[in-house]
Amino acid sequence: MDVDEKDGFGPIRTTARQNTSADMISASSTRTMQRLMQICIGFLACGPYLQSSLGKAARDLELTQLIIKSVNDPNKFKVACPILFRFVRQKVFHSSVKTLHRCLRDFGDILRQYSYSKQQSVIIAFLDFLHSALCVWKADDDLAKAAHSDLREFYSWLSGLLVKGTCRSWALRDAIARFFSRYLEEDPTQGSWMGDSKDADQRVYPPAAFLPRLNNDRDIRVRFRAAIINASLFSISHHFGQQSPELYETMKKFFPPHLEK
Repeated sequence: MDVDEKDGFGPIRTTARQNTSADMISASSTRTMQRLMQICIGFLACGPYLQSSLGKAARDLELTQLIIKSVNDPNKFKVACPILFRFVRQKVFHSSVKTLHRCLRDFGDILRQYSYSKQQSVIIAFLDFLHSALCVWKADDDLAKAAHSDLREFYSWLSGLLVKGTCRSWALRDAIARFFSRYLEEDPTQGSWMGDSKDADQRVYPPAAFLPRLNNDRDIRVRFRAAIINASLFSISHHFGQQSPELYETMKKFFPPHLEK
């Protein structure tokens, strides 16, 4: 049947509509998988803790191994791993430093793949995992110290995202700023971030050096976040060798003279 194309309307664009529909289905499937994992992992992690009369963190090697093995499917691992370690952060579930180190390396392998290294959701999931692991990395034992070298590589990589200006997503810059703030709560001296390396070629930029720079971010949402976090730096500035007046002068350098957005 002939169709009259002289009706004043443009051509029908079915391809774009189909792609949009496919993207919506994919996003919906991801949200569904995430909710199912939250329910299942939450039940397995919290159940034994709630049943314990001593209130001790639950231990479940089978659940831990299940999460570790899910690394074969990065799309599942990036969802499941942070969910489990949120319960570690809440001291509801116990995980050894060895397990955390293994997950750290698995996340690193995923982030080294080009297809995942640019995905905002993967990096934000990794930041969530690092937040959950902060209290464990402070442990004073050989296993924790062995993990520090790998951690510093990722700290340097996170710093590089901001230094090189390759972090274009405001949501990702906001997530990095929130992680920096949480890190400083646990380690205001930034000793774990900097480490003991004397190699001048290994540039590792600490959080306190970056947060003032975000006052000049191009997005108002990130600037607002930075303003709140930077205000808290004055209470801990003596831990990283700066007095309040000196810190204020540093911040003034990055206050934007003209606001466009």
